[in-house]
Parts: sequence; structure tokens; C-alpha cells
Amino acid sequence: MKKSYPRNMIGYGAKIPKIKWPNNAKLALQIVLNYEEGSENCVLHGDKFSEVFLSEIIGARPIKGRHINMESFYEYGSRRGFWRIHELFQEKKIPLTIFGVGMALKKNNDVCDAIKQSNYEVASHGWRWIDYQNIPRATEKKHMQLAIQSIKKIFGQRPLGWYTGRCSPNTRDLVIEEGGFLYDSDSYSDDFPYWETRGKKKQLIIPYTL
Repeated sequence: MKKSYPRNMIGYGAKIPKIKWPNNAKLALQIVLNYEEGSENCVLHGDKFSEVFLSEIIGARPIKGRHINMESFYEYGSRRGFWRIHELFQEKKIPLTIFGVGMALKKNNDVCDAIKQSNYEVASHGWRWIDYQNIPRATEKKHMQLAIQSIKKIFGQRPLGWYTGRCSPNTRDLVIEEGGFLYDSDSYSDDFPYWETRGKKKQLIIPYTL
């Protein structure tokens, strides 16, 4: 394999890292609740088409107008889905990390208040829940700043975790360039955290598990 090949296909390999977790725990889990509702593709948000991703509609097609069924699938998450999961985890006293999309959080004060009262970690899930694959780098950078600012304004502190979800080839560079994130979860490549180096900078990657 050429050294110039940009993908890391090896990882830890057979050399599984010996990680000492806090309090001598045998396992460390970050349980995440994604909050995206109200930030997806929708003509009400200035988008050309309706959302097609992650719905109960098999083979959903983009609509040049309001897609009422698609909108209602997303609305379920903010109206009932969040509360069902939140109440369950509060009952079991299990902490959550909220991967919150900035635009979505701004649309639901009740959800934000519940997150504050529960003292959940809030990581940034971007400004919009859209596919950034072909979004200009400058626009993605602007959205990253909007996402950081929105969480800081709502919760009183900037997010320390990042997860775009539908990221672009520029996303990791933008995260490292921004410089304020303890971890980035835009990876599905391992069971363990790892460091990624870009030039002289290193970024902790905590892989996301579906």
C-alpha cells in the first residue's frame, strides 16, 4: 500500500490498546440522543426540496414543496420521541449526551430546558441536518460557527464534542482548524477512541456506533 494513500485501513490491528477507564470501569459508553427535528431539508427553511433521509417512507423522493408526511415524521421526534427517551433515562438515572443541531434546538425551548435540568452533555451536531458532501467549504465553516454560537447561547458554554453525521471531505479539517473540540465523532471505523494527526495538530476521535 502506498504511503500516500489517505485512508487508515490498519488502526490498532492485533495490538488492542490497554485503556484504563476512570473508577476502574471495565467499559466506557457514551449514549447519544440525536436532536435534529426542525433543521432537516424543508422549503420552510429555504431549501429547494423536502427531506428524504431517515424517515419511515421507503424510497422517499425530494419534493419541490412542503412534504407534509415527511415533516410530521420529523415532528414526532420533538413532540414525543425526545420525551419518551428522556423520561426513560431519567428514571434509570443514566446520563445522556445530546448531539444537538443548532437550528433544531432553537425551535424548542421546552426540550432545551429539560436538557439543562438534567445536566446532559450537549455536543454539537452542526447547524443544519443536511448532507454537507457538496456544500462549499466556506458555507460549512460558517455553519460550524453558527452551531457553536447557538449552543453557547442556549446552554451557557460552547460544545466540546462534534458530530456532523452527513459530513464532507472538509469536515475533519474544519473541526481541527476550529481548535476547540475535545473530540470528533464523525467516524465509524473503530471500537476504541484514537488520535488523528493533520500536520502538527492532533484530534481525538471517538467513533460513533450505530
